[in-house]
Amino acid sequence: MIINKKKLMFIVLVLLAIFDLSVILDLKIYYFRAIFTFLFATFVPGFLLVLCLKLRKSDFWEMLVYSVGLGVSFLILIGVLVNFVLASFKIQGPLSPIYLTAGFNLFFLVLLTLTILRNKRLFLRIKLPKFDALNLLFFIIPAILPILAILGAISLNNNIENSFTITMLGISGFWILALFIFNKKLKRFIFPGSILFISLSLLLMTSLRGWYTTGHDNQLEYFVYQLTSSDFEWDIADYRDPYNASLSITVLPTVYYSFSDINNVFVFKIIFQIIFSLMCVAIYLIFERYVPRLIAFLSVISFLSFPTYINDMPMLNRQELAMLFFALMLLALFNKKQKSKSNQLLFIIFGLSMVVSHYSTTYIAISLFLFVYLIFLLVRIVHVRFLSRTILGRAKPRLRFYSIAVLVIFTLFWNVQLTNTTAGLTRVISETYKNIGKTFTQDLKSGGIYYSLFSFSSLNKDELLQEYVDTSINEARQKYGGDELYDENITNLYEIKRIEDFRSPLSIYGKYLEAVGISPFKLNYYFRQITARLLQLFMIIGSFVILFRKTKYINNLDREYVILIFGSFITLLIFILLPVLSIEYGAQRLFQQALTVCSLSLVIGVISIFGRYATTLIVFLLFLSLSGFLPYMTGGYFPQLNLYNSGSDYDSYYTHELEVTSMDWLSNNYNNTYDIYTNSSVHAKLAATEGLFSLKGLLPSTIVRNSYIYLDYANVTKNIDYISYKGDLLIYNLPLDFFNQNKNLIYSNGETKIYR
Repeated sequence: MIINKKKLMFIVLVLLAIFDLSVILDLKIYYFRAIFTFLFATFVPGFLLVLCLKLRKSDFWEMLVYSVGLGVSFLILIGVLVNFVLASFKIQGPLSPIYLTAGFNLFFLVLLTLTILRNKRLFLRIKLPKFDALNLLFFIIPAILPILAILGAISLNNNIENSFTITMLGISGFWILALFIFNKKLKRFIFPGSILFISLSLLLMTSLRGWYTTGHDNQLEYFVYQLTSSDFEWDIADYRDPYNASLSITVLPTVYYSFSDINNVFVFKIIFQIIFSLMCVAIYLIFERYVPRLIAFLSVISFLSFPTYINDMPMLNRQELAMLFFALMLLALFNKKQKSKSNQLLFIIFGLSMVVSHYSTTYIAISLFLFVYLIFLLVRIVHVRFLSRTILGRAKPRLRFYSIAVLVIFTLFWNVQLTNTTAGLTRVISETYKNIGKTFTQDLKSGGIYYSLFSFSSLNKDELLQEYVDTSINEARQKYGGDELYDENITNLYEIKRIEDFRSPLSIYGKYLEAVGISPFKLNYYFRQITARLLQLFMIIGSFVILFRKTKYINNLDREYVILIFGSFITLLIFILLPVLSIEYGAQRLFQQALTVCSLSLVIGVISIFGRYATTLIVFLLFLSLSGFLPYMTGGYFPQLNLYNSGSDYDSYYTHELEVTSMDWLSNNYNNTYDIYTNSSVHAKLAATEGLFSLKGLLPSTIVRNSYIYLDYANVTKNIDYISYKGDLLIYNLPLDFFNQNKNLIYSNGETKIYR
């Protein structure tokens, strides 16, 4: 089917009219408003921008990821402009549905007009792919995976035994082998399609846990979102914090909420995950330009197998959007199909969107791009004989100085001038500089560093807990007078001891392994420990294989991409060696961002030693282990939130209904002249659900006499507490007797208690 300019204009205007009517008339039948407005607002504006930029040579998948990326950027821009313009005229609720829809229509029609004017001849050829029986089967099966993930999360939320999620993980794992076996018989469409469905399934199985916000960072993300959505207005002065400066979790979800009227929580649980899942497709498209599609596929599977992607990214919504834009920047930068000017413009658009989405991802990305530009410039200027034997050499740069300059200037303007939210960055730089002589001091680094290839020591959690206790007590004594705190003769009666993390019960297979003398826990634990180091080793090996062109699988790899790989390694090394950095910005999160670039070198490193057959099997085992499938099948390992209703993540991050009930009671009944003490999990949950802030810590020696104490599900039902200290989760026995003997119980519902 061919669509000319007139037909396109007619179709788009009809869709816009349906969009407007669904918002104005609130057409909720069969969730029509929620589904249609999301799809239209996310894709159509971006698709028009693709046409406006004349990115004609893009295939379906490239068109899709560009359209969604540009569409999301368009929504952020419209939201900010409507917010500032109407707020300057003292109009209340500028982001409310009526005002936002009007502003959206205005800018959308301008965009449509520009698209028509810039394309004198416009013919879109829509050709549906033809599937034979095999390809149709390979398209349908992965499309079922997100449904299984949704059913699995719902089952766990209703305390039903989870079989859907584990089935989804098993199919996803064996899908790796299936694509390898039938590689030559499958159409190209199947590979990015499989990646999209697998990545979305992995995200949904975590994000949909619980009926409320479930997680760590996303609790405070939800809090700042409510600051915007409650009044339909974004104002950094309401809460001057980097979270509130992240438009990805303030303006963008409010725009989606205004258009779709979807439940607030599910904007984060569903919409963000659908959008972020396209990042893996973007990475695949980058890799596919340089290597055969199977190797590109295995590289992306390595990226999404990393536990941070599965367990943490659904709880880091602002970073999800920033990582998507980072991947799209790379996709545009190394796109050889389009004109250089178009690529640079896309690079800048996605870069600016990344800046307003997440600060840390932006700082790392800019550092990488500066490194690439300077090294590439040095290579071009200085002729080094050594480099003549490598893939580097004299070539025209794809990364331009003005593109980086725009990002740097806008980052300074946004974070320093407009939002004034760089206090945290300044503090981290200051602390790092003050402790620069303590490079090898482990207590200034997070536990994630111990998984590093360059770390040869182990984490002593007993010492870490004692350090936390001593530090907390000293800080409390410096802050409060002796009369305000409980007497040491009382608090010393309650000993604080660390408790080992909980393990899931052994399965039938786990019991069999124990019967033959194999510990399921040690099997899973050491496999992950060894894997963590081998992954880094293979990444390094693969990088040098690429650098010295010692592989037949790489074709026309861009010089700047090679430099980017080594820049990622250097960034990781800096975080490992320098103090403080790994505590403030988790090493695992940095490693996940580095894998955006380096997962290709990882697979190349494995292939260069073991070959394609063994590499496929290794990636298959890697996925089954790190996704939680193998630990679930054996039992006896630390339970994952997306597979169990138990374990440290469940106790810390899952929000129970009775917790919400008690937090609501506290909000309505407490005297705000007194402080509220909670653990770090409730601190975030209380902000997300009630907009209240508490003091973190339940140690008897740090609690002021005249204060409220809130104990959550884990505190009450298990007599334990969790603390996050220096990037590590520690469990200790909560001295419940202290509260019973020294405080007054004013509320209890069986799962939570409040003392006064």
